[in-house]
Amino acid sequence: MTLAHGPAERGAALELAFRFDERALVERYLAGARELEVAVIGNEPSRLEAYGPGEVWPGREFYDYEAKYTPGLSKTTPRAELPEATAARLRELAKATYAAVGAAGFARVDFLAVGEAVFVSEINTIPGFTPISLFPAMAATGGYDFRSVCERIVELAVERAAERARPPPPPGRPAPRGPMTRRPAVARLRQARSVRPIRRRSARPSPVRAAAALVALGSGAVLYGLVASPIFGFERLVVDGARFTSRADIETALGLQRGESVFGLAVDRLEARLAALPAVERVAVVVRLPDTVVVDLVERRPILAWRTAGATYLVDADGVLLARIADPGAGAAVAPAGGSAVPLVDDRRAGSAGLRLGGTLSGVDLDAARRLGSLRPVDVGSAAPGLLVAVDDADGWTLRPLQARTGADTDGTTSGAPAWTAVFGFYTPTLRPTTMIPGQVRLLRSLLRDREPTVARVVLASETDGTFVPRPSPSPEEGRGAP
Repeated sequence: MTLAHGPAERGAALELAFRFDERALVERYLAGARELEVAVIGNEPSRLEAYGPGEVWPGREFYDYEAKYTPGLSKTTPRAELPEATAARLRELAKATYAAVGAAGFARVDFLAVGEAVFVSEINTIPGFTPISLFPAMAATGGYDFRSVCERIVELAVERAAERARPPPPPGRPAPRGPMTRRPAVARLRQARSVRPIRRRSARPSPVRAAAALVALGSGAVLYGLVASPIFGFERLVVDGARFTSRADIETALGLQRGESVFGLAVDRLEARLAALPAVERVAVVVRLPDTVVVDLVERRPILAWRTAGATYLVDADGVLLARIADPGAGAAVAPAGGSAVPLVDDRRAGSAGLRLGGTLSGVDLDAARRLGSLRPVDVGSAAPGLLVAVDDADGWTLRPLQARTGADTDGTTSGAPAWTAVFGFYTPTLRPTTMIPGQVRLLRSLLRDREPTVARVVLASETDGTFVPRPSPSPEEGRGAP
């Protein structure tokens, strides 16, 4: 699910949806809507029970997977603060929705409410059903504890099974009412099993049972034939969405053998193996008969490039080193394959040699790099075409101007051209946090204004204190031409 905040985002949202199915559902977004839910229990439309409404306060823009399953991110209540007339209306709407789709047993009906307007969002026929889920919590407002609501659902299933097993009435005679009007308790059902056993007149199977057994045996034989048939052996792998994950890494993670039957493949296990690859954010694996496995990847989006003494990595917003790339050489930014340019950080610290693919940067390093890497020359009062971000063990984080190269230098500067180094220093989570960087940037801009060609080094001790060292002026002999 994707929210398109404007027409410009609609195309990307549809493109993502069509990667998972041939059809996409587009609905109008209801800004500021309350998310309300009602629990419905029962079989017969005239005897349905409805409890709630409860309410969900998602901790994200909408109630997605992370909002639902990240502890403490979202809040729920089985009793939404609503006028009783509104609550009763929602319960009746929930029962009407339940009956309209022919639901039975139990379900949860979800609503979106904007002011006085109420919209049915969906019906969930297998809602969350743990002791802390909202469905049993709403049922508890009607007197059910967790055990009794489970027993009630079993009773309803037994009733439905009995109704379906009843033979059809003779032609011309109306069908008798089913057992739905009486709901035998589970205790009575258990008691019924303890009565004396029924005596059969013959141990021989009836013709109907014999035929059913033959059908079951035949179905098993057909299934075995399909599983064993070489026609359904794995031969073809289709990979979509991979920019940074190599096909070889995908094949290794899947571990499939040519000719292996695609029937019975544990797709969830294959997805778990692929999800462990550094660049993979989420993945879907689909089996297409007769012999194809389709892997649809959504990869992490790089926001930085991180160069160490031994390798250069792409880094995502969580600080994950998701892919290794070739050394980009001199420059302030790197353009990953098929993507936008991202800032380059040159990490010259001795400890950076320990960084590995799939590892994670510290929160302090990630935030410092994002703040400094997003700066443009105009932000610091520089006329340079770009800015170089680096960190080392001597000065900590530094910033230098990128010069138009005319010589053979490999560090992004030009021999003899005016150049300065701004020392931002070392950051820690508490004593010297990265939140001071905007103030340091303002101070650097004031120190460079109208004097950039004459500045050699700037030390930004804090947001308000800084010093600069001027470049030495050339001596008359250095400025005089050869005789």
